[in-house]
Amino acid sequence: MSVIVVDHLNKKYKIPVHLRVVPPNGDNENISIKSKKELSCFPNPFSKDITISFLQEKSRKTEIAIFDIQGRMIRNIVINNLKPGHQKYIWDGKKNMRKEVIDGIYYISLTMGNINYIKKIVKI
Repeated sequence: MSVIVVDHLNKKYKIPVHLRVVPPNGDNENISIKSKKELSCFPNPFSKDITISFLQEKSRKTEIAIFDIQGRMIRNIVINNLKPGHQKYIWDGKKNMRKEVIDGIYYISLTMGNINYIKKIVKI
């Protein structure tokens, strides 16, 4: 499955989307994609680095993945057993190979257990 995204120059991009359905676990937690209010990225647009802020409700594995407009994962950060509370991660605008990304549209995907948050960000 894929999604068509149109940028500010009216150029269309096809982004592959892979969905995985996971049954609720033993603590009755529902599968959901939360609203943008649950994940904050500032400043947006950004030029050097961006702060990714979110609320961790309970201790669990947390993954922050950053995708380019073509759907390629360019950065992946996995934190095991992140403690509950308000969390912040500062992304330096670099790929996994430490090369700075070019100006453009990116997507932040935050996964905590079976909850996923997605936010569009812009680098200028």
